[in-house]
Amino acid sequence: MTKMPDLTTERLTIRPFTMDDFDAWAGPDGCAPEDAFEENDEREWFEWTVRNYDALAGLGQPPYGDRAVTLRETQTLVGAVGFVPTLFPLELLRHFRDTDEPPEHVCNTPEFGVFYSFGERYRGRGYATEAVRAMVDYAFGTLNIKRIVCNTGRDNVGSARLMERIGMTVIRNASGHPPGMDVIGVLENPTPGRADGVGFCVG
Repeated sequence: MTKMPDLTTERLTIRPFTMDDFDAWAGPDGCAPEDAFEENDEREWFEWTVRNYDALAGLGQPPYGDRAVTLRETQTLVGAVGFVPTLFPLELLRHFRDTDEPPEHVCNTPEFGVFYSFGERYRGRGYATEAVRAMVDYAFGTLNIKRIVCNTGRDNVGSARLMERIGMTVIRNASGHPPGMDVIGVLENPTPGRADGVGFCVG
């Protein structure tokens, strides 16, 4: 796979992070995930993120990792969005099975996930929805991904609403098991097999 280009929307630019973004990302108005660094060093993780773009492209891998979301007019960093590999036993949920009967054994399946995190002062303005839609369009139209999933906590109403706004089916897992599968959003590629003349999906 080739390196992911910058994406632009009406108001936003989605681009790779650079080390110059660290202070804005980690600062009080930044978009660093609030609960991600209890056991991890923020700068070390950020450096890994920046290095990873070239490493993944050089290996022909999908363009996983966080990307900066900036305002086109001012270049202000407002959030982060990215593709993430996920591993879930999705067949525990009825949506992912052909029958009502749960299987005796369920395997984890690798899925193509989308991630987003926006600074508190930049929420409620539609930036996250705009950025995630651009990522989904790229995943379906260029990478020809079969489907995209997203997960959030049961109490994160705003995140679930964002999933609905971009057209995802939102599945609430009443059992609460396993962890990380409280709320799952899923969106299937509406036109698989049409990206750049490729006749197959990446899934």
